[in-house]
Amino acid sequence: MTYKAIDMHCHPLPDKYFKYINETGKIYQDKCPFFDWSEELTFNLMDKVGIEKTVLWISSPNIHAGDDKQACGIARELNEEMTEFAKKHIDKIYYVALLPLPDVKGAAEEVRYTADNLGVAGFTLNTNMNGMYLGDPAMDPILKMFDERGSLVIIHPTRPSAVPEGVLDNLPIPMLEFMFDSTRALVNMMTEGTLNKFPNIRWIVPHCGGALPYLIDRLVQSARNSGLYDGHEKLRKFYFDISGGSLPRQLPLLMSLVGEDRLVYGTDWGFKNVEECIEKKKNIEEFELLTHKQKEKIFYNNAANLLGMQSIEV
Repeated sequence: MTYKAIDMHCHPLPDKYFKYINETGKIYQDKCPFFDWSEELTFNLMDKVGIEKTVLWISSPNIHAGDDKQACGIARELNEEMTEFAKKHIDKIYYVALLPLPDVKGAAEEVRYTADNLGVAGFTLNTNMNGMYLGDPAMDPILKMFDERGSLVIIHPTRPSAVPEGVLDNLPIPMLEFMFDSTRALVNMMTEGTLNKFPNIRWIVPHCGGALPYLIDRLVQSARNSGLYDGHEKLRKFYFDISGGSLPRQLPLLMSLVGEDRLVYGTDWGFKNVEECIEKKKNIEEFELLTHKQKEKIFYNNAANLLGMQSIEV
């Protein structure tokens, strides 16, 4: 059976962004190939994979290359360009804004502008912004703004602030380091009280939460060191997209920890090609450990609720 879907994890790569990360040298930081992107190719993906609505957001590499003014300028240009695209196709496309962090002052201004003037669907933050990790109190002014608005905030991993030299040098950074940086950032948020301080933020974590589902029992059992006596409860405050290699083991484990209502579908297109997206969706559709009702929730209804849309019948 083919399920209609909302894609909560889709990466646009507009020419302006690609040129900027090339000029600043950031294009090389993840050692990861980029695929061609255009508005036309976005609709081609949606048609071939069976996607009804797509949430677009720019992720890694982070746009801040050391110059606050430059980062604020490119953030504004990209947010305006992508919002214009979304508004032209308001029945199909949502856009989640990027921010010029670690410039907190500039980021605050961009939150106000994109939320109040552009009407974006939410915001995206990398696991770290040039070494400023999620959970760092320096980011609290931005999170307070999100919390006051009840914002949808989508997290994406990026290159860790430090990567060991001479180990797995031939592997693209996303293969392992992205998963561990997600884990590092999430645990930092949990231990620093971020989720308690800002309870109205609706967080989405990609790639089934990195390694955290495998490690949460260890963290809770070692709570005298981690402080995460309520680690399982904190984990259930996140939503998780199931992009990446979630089958056959990762998805069932995560669902056993957070339940089916906290899971959403994503292609990760932009860093995956169309054929991979088709195959991965088909694998989920045919996965026998998921019921029809659970598949409807994961592919569509949970995301629809987050976006303020009407759910489909299950």
